[in-house]
Amino acid sequence: MKSFVWGVTGSALGILIVVVVGVMSAQAVGLEGGAVLSLNNEVVGVTSPRLPILQFAAIASSCALIAYALTLGVAGRPREQRHLFLSGFCIAVGALIALGVYFAAARDEAAGGISVGFASGWQGWIEEGAMNSAVHLLLVLSLGTLALSLYQTLRGQVRRHEQEDPTRMNSALPDGQRHL
Repeated sequence: MKSFVWGVTGSALGILIVVVVGVMSAQAVGLEGGAVLSLNNEVVGVTSPRLPILQFAAIASSCALIAYALTLGVAGRPREQRHLFLSGFCIAVGALIALGVYFAAARDEAAGGISVGFASGWQGWIEEGAMNSAVHLLLVLSLGTLALSLYQTLRGQVRRHEQEDPTRMNSALPDGQRHL
């Protein structure tokens, strides 16, 4: 049960980062154009166009925390918990990226092939988060960390097996050429 919780936590973290990056990205685009957006992605005010430093800082800091959680944060955890956490994150983020691309394509097709602003509410957050390169980088980082962890696990199992019965592995090779 405890391992299952790690998988759910990884999924929740993946959903959270896509939504946070989506909200901050929409707010940033609005401020760059001089629009103040509500959390529903509707214009609620007009201001002079400016650089959205706070939104960029929020995206960078939240992604840095997630990157830490995906690498060093799970490094000391038991193998099963680490794999479930990373798998849950990868599945959730990958699914939300696919969903965001679908939402954007459907909205653009309905508008006659012309890209028209943001969708409202959570749909717009997922679209913006799914299209953000920081989210893509976190997905690649989590896939790489998961692949490395799985490789180390398999390599350790092979070594343990070879130590138990050293004649079993590479038995077709002459004695001087046995390795691993």
